[in-house]
Amino acid sequence: MKQLRKTEWRRGYPIKKNLALCAWGVLALAGFAGILARPENIPSLAACVLALAGAVLSLRRTDFAESARWFRINGRYIPKELVILGGAEVTFNIMNRDTTPVIFVYATGDTVKIDLGVQASVQKIRELNAYFRSRYHIFPGQADGKKTEELCSIFREIYTDYLKEKEPEKEDAVLAKLVKDAGEPRQKCIEKMPPYLKRGD
Repeated sequence: MKQLRKTEWRRGYPIKKNLALCAWGVLALAGFAGILARPENIPSLAACVLALAGAVLSLRRTDFAESARWFRINGRYIPKELVILGGAEVTFNIMNRDTTPVIFVYATGDTVKIDLGVQASVQKIRELNAYFRSRYHIFPGQADGKKTEELCSIFREIYTDYLKEKEPEKEDAVLAKLVKDAGEPRQKCIEKMPPYLKRGD
């Protein structure tokens, strides 16, 4: 959704992400350089170890914040009102190196996938999905790929019809209003969802 990407740019997310990456690189470089150079005094060694620890520990952190109408996961802004279905998913990897993704389906028919950057346990995933359900009214049930595509197609059709009803208003203006209150199209999308997804089992 172009409007959401514009919002991310307005809030400076891509710039902040690159600055954070540079800061992390400096910490990692300082840590490794200090260890390889074998500093002889204790304060220099301590500074190198702290820099390396900061670089390593920052890799495990998941960024999560919220405002009245948005929540942010690892720098991606998600409009609460537009999300209908989604949550964290369990992933499997032979080497046990997978990180947990969070996938959301919007009332516009679009989907977004965000990597949490850490591997969450099944229990933590259940807790996170229960939190999304109770706090944001996001249905946690996951559909398989084909069914998700079908749902997205249905949601997209509902959204397109809604845009036609709002003509001659531009899509950006309609989206800005939906971010505040997406009641009508959201309810239509929920009505079209299969019952097992509404239960969130």
